[in-house]
Amino acid sequence: MKKQLVGKQFLLTITLLAAGLLLALGACAPKVRTPFTPVSAQDLTGKTTAGEYVRKVDNFLVIMDSSSSMAKPYTVGTKFEVSKGLIKALNATVPELGWQGGLRVFGPVGLSNGHDNNVILYGMKTYKRADFGAALTQVTEPAGVTPLAKSLNQAGDDLAKSSGKIALIVFSDGEVESAAEVKAAAAGLKASYGDRLCVYPVMVGDSPEGGKLMESIAKTVGCGFVSQGDQLLSGTALADFVTTVFLEKGQPKAIATPAKARETVAAPTPQPVVVRLQVEFDFDKSDIRPTDHDALARFAKYLKEYPGITVSIEGHTCNIGTAAYNQKLSERRAASVVRYLVEQHGVAASRLTSKGFGLSNPLADNATDFGRQQNRRVEAVLRAN
Repeated sequence: MKKQLVGKQFLLTITLLAAGLLLALGACAPKVRTPFTPVSAQDLTGKTTAGEYVRKVDNFLVIMDSSSSMAKPYTVGTKFEVSKGLIKALNATVPELGWQGGLRVFGPVGLSNGHDNNVILYGMKTYKRADFGAALTQVTEPAGVTPLAKSLNQAGDDLAKSSGKIALIVFSDGEVESAAEVKAAAAGLKASYGDRLCVYPVMVGDSPEGGKLMESIAKTVGCGFVSQGDQLLSGTALADFVTTVFLEKGQPKAIATPAKARETVAAPTPQPVVVRLQVEFDFDKSDIRPTDHDALARFAKYLKEYPGITVSIEGHTCNIGTAAYNQKLSERRAASVVRYLVEQHGVAASRLTSKGFGLSNPLADNATDFGRQQNRRVEAVLRAN
């Protein structure tokens, strides 16, 4: 009996030692990660040619972090592979609509600007896919430090001769030496370009501090939003991102050119004109965002020029939440726009009505963050008396 007990104890000890050895070996073994697969881009040229979408910005500048920290593994491949792959796919998605485009890279040395590790490789000039893509091929591997603040400051110089709306897209892991300098640089851009500028940081990494820094850039500028890089790796998600940042729904000539509006809207017609107002809402909110004030001011001015038109403001939501809750939320959004037009711009209340459609009429794909944001919207149905 004693021999059996000793034997069992010996076997248990050997088993535990073997298990510990396996765990130790597993801890030392390299992690297997999924290789990066190029994003299947969805070219939006067809939708803009058909007039379904028109451009809403006049200039865009892409800033790419190619510093040494981008060589680290990400959810797929490395952060560098994901960042470069997303920019390549973005280039294949954005249509050529005459906007001024640019690509600035920081991190590696020895690019077209000698030993400077912060260089503009393309633009600012009339955007051409082939030329932008050729510039991107110069960035072959990550290296060097992370002068994100310097890159943001120099972006201000890149955009100095621009006119109209600007989209600034920053691909980075947010791992910098001085977060304070980055925030100061973002504040400088805001001071220089005001409401003309929106910033869209794309977080390619999983550092909590880096994520907070990327969020702070958009908050400091006051226009734009942060995206997670691994959530843009499908063609649909990236197309939604490009649509949200670069484009807006095509509008009838009635809104785009008042001269035509007199002909097509002011005259009695059995067919109402539906216009998507450039107003969207934060999640579960019905407040008018400061970034949408200009769009409503332009719409109010148009209504005052054509007093024979009545308007139904229609509210919509994304698909998060119950249908009943979203119905009420859409009604609040529509009513909020009506109240704003009356109280802030003096549009006669008798010309305005509001209605909610809840989640029943999505404009974009509710499977992505960008699609859901587009669906949190209002539309105006114009009718001639």
